[in-house]
Amino acid sequence: MKDVRQNLVDAEEDQDPSGSNQSFCKDKWKECLDFIEKDIPWQTFKTWFIPLIPVSFVDETLILRVPSRFVFEWLESHFSRILNNSIKKVFGENARVEYLIAPSVRDKHDKADSEISPGENDSDKAEPEKSVPALTDSRLNPLFAFNNFFVYRKNSMVKKAAEYVASHLDSSRYNPLFYYGDTGTGKTHLLNAIGNNVSNQYPGKKVTYLNGGQFLHEYVYALQKGSINDFKEMLMNSDVFLLDDVHYLSNKMKSQENLVYVISQLLGKNKRVAITSKVPPNRLMKFNERLISTFQNGLIVDLMIPEHNTRKKIIQHHLNKNGVQLSEDLVEYLSEKFDSNMHNLNAALVRISAQVSLLGSSIDLDECRSITSHLRSELQISFGKIADLSKITVDKVIRNVGEFFEVPPDLISGNSRLARIVLARQIAMYISRKYTGESFTSIGYHFGDRSHATVLYACNKIQKKLKDNPELQDAVEGIVASIFGLG
Repeated sequence: MKDVRQNLVDAEEDQDPSGSNQSFCKDKWKECLDFIEKDIPWQTFKTWFIPLIPVSFVDETLILRVPSRFVFEWLESHFSRILNNSIKKVFGENARVEYLIAPSVRDKHDKADSEISPGENDSDKAEPEKSVPALTDSRLNPLFAFNNFFVYRKNSMVKKAAEYVASHLDSSRYNPLFYYGDTGTGKTHLLNAIGNNVSNQYPGKKVTYLNGGQFLHEYVYALQKGSINDFKEMLMNSDVFLLDDVHYLSNKMKSQENLVYVISQLLGKNKRVAITSKVPPNRLMKFNERLISTFQNGLIVDLMIPEHNTRKKIIQHHLNKNGVQLSEDLVEYLSEKFDSNMHNLNAALVRISAQVSLLGSSIDLDECRSITSHLRSELQISFGKIADLSKITVDKVIRNVGEFFEVPPDLISGNSRLARIVLARQIAMYISRKYTGESFTSIGYHFGDRSHATVLYACNKIQKKLKDNPELQDAVEGIVASIFGLG
């Protein structure tokens, strides 16, 4: 079956939407459901997994159609591990899942509010066979604007560049604009702010906003409908093209070829293009060289986590907007606690604001700590500091890594040189060093009495890979989550 999957990837643009790929997906998805059904109650299985529809398997990515954003978010927060494990068992170790949020025909009461997606009932739709979803500024988040993006001295150029692009649509300067930075640094905020500003100031201009996952979904949909040219033409009709998280297209070579064509055409017509990524262009792995070169021809700007006083301004702005008052010590606590990811800070603020507003009472520091302790971010799984290291041991790390890779712990701590086991061993060493507080020598003892230098080498190697490999980041975060009982 591995050869079949590889052939599907190689023949990505030649697939027949009614042919082998869709049949392959349905058959393999049934196998996934068999695994999942064994591990969860029937009612849970029926509620959350029966409505999912396999769309395609391209570039080792299974695309599942989900009926709503709520279902997508619930799956991500409650069942991501069990879903990913079943997919890897059935589709292969390198397989991953992406979601296409689109109701089925029977769920559509208002077609204007839905995304069009392929499925068994597509023939019932009124659209022509070759139609593709309309990509308009409706995807923009209206809450993201320039006036609520806070900067500090080192980040001042970040906002200025975005404001220039949004107000000089006919200029070729800083085109394309490429932002990169870690999760929570404000990339999505700035991209949406550009789109919102253009939509407000130039209502006749067409703004197209997509993230990497959405681009892939729309591309596969157009591929299956035989409407790739229509898809590209629709994108090329944009006055402003905004693509968030382009790193998600890593190793999606056919998708990248279409993307580089679209961007080149837009730049040739002097249309505005803005891109975001976790890493700078020269560190995008498994990417089309022409695409990287195109990014490098524009303005590249890095985003950094806001410093302490800026985080306090962000907190105060949120509180003022929601009519909530917190004491200075609570604002200080939140600013210090959430110092590595603004998404996590926002989640905490939403939770706190809701409690204050709904209960009509203030909270003290102990209550604030209690609220934030229930958030995943309290553990700062994005390789930050862990609240309680005393509960984590090297042996526990090895067990959890073994469960993730389905490798016995004794093989991880042993001498096997199989690539999969070596990777698991190095990840276990990295996590042990990061979260147990043990010395390199002490960690080496748990791995067959390996040397200080061996453990140091493993930690440095994984640390370097994490910067360029989103899938490895997800794996390590998942393992750490399981160690702390969050997986």
